[in-house]
Amino acid sequence: MNKFLIFSLLLTLNLSASQEQSQGKTQRNFFDDGHKAFNEHKYEKSKEIWSELCDKKDGKSCTNLGHLYDNGLGFAPDIQKAIEFYEKGCEYGDGLGCSNLGVTYFRGDGVDVDFKKASEYFSKGCELNHGFSCVNLGYLYENGDGVKQNYAKAFEFYQKACEYGDGEGCTNLGTLYVNGFGVDVNFTKASEHFAKGCDLQHELGCKYETKLKSDEFKKFEEEQKNKATK
Repeated sequence: MNKFLIFSLLLTLNLSASQEQSQGKTQRNFFDDGHKAFNEHKYEKSKEIWSELCDKKDGKSCTNLGHLYDNGLGFAPDIQKAIEFYEKGCEYGDGLGCSNLGVTYFRGDGVDVDFKKASEYFSKGCELNHGFSCVNLGYLYENGDGVKQNYAKAFEFYQKACEYGDGEGCTNLGTLYVNGFGVDVNFTKASEHFAKGCDLQHELGCKYETKLKSDEFKKFEEEQKNKATK
C-alpha cells in the first residue's frame, strides 16, 4: 500500500491560552480577532493583529503570519518571509511552525531540498506534541529520507501521531501491520488502526478498512493462513 507525505501548510486553529492583556482584551481574544478577520478575508487586519502578538513571542501568531506570506494572502507571496515567521513560531513553541519548516525543506520551497533539516524540524514539532510532525518524521524513518531507515522508529512516531489524534498516523500504523514492516503481519491490528484513522477523518484509513473487510481480502487472508500451516 502506498502512503504519501501530505504537504498541507495549515493555518493554526488552536488558540493561545495566554491571558496577557492587549489593548483591553486578553491575548487569547485578540488572537481570535485575527481569525475573525482572516475568515472575512481581511488579511491586512489579521497581519496587524498577529504581528503584534508575534512580537510578544506568541508562536501560533508567528506561524499564522508565515501562512499569510506563504500563500500570498493580502499581499504578494514571500517564501523567505514565510520561513522567517515559521522559524519564530517553532522557536516560540508552536509545533505547526516546526512542521511547516520541515515541509519547506522536504519540498525545497525557497530553499535547497534538505531531508536532514526536515527531519530535525519534524522532530522538534513532534516533541511539541504536534501529531502531523510525528507522522512526517515516521515517514522519513520508514523510507530512509534524511535519516537511517528504521521501521521501529517509524512505528514509534506513527504511534505517537495516532495518540495525538492524527488519523494519518493511525492509518500508517495499519500499513506497517499489513506489510510486516518492523512488526509481524497482523491484519486484525491493521484493521483496528485503519478504523481509528477513519474515525479521525483520514480518508485512506476508511478505504483500507473497507478493503480488509472485503470478501476478496478475506479469501486472500485465508490462503495466507493455509500456506503458513503447510
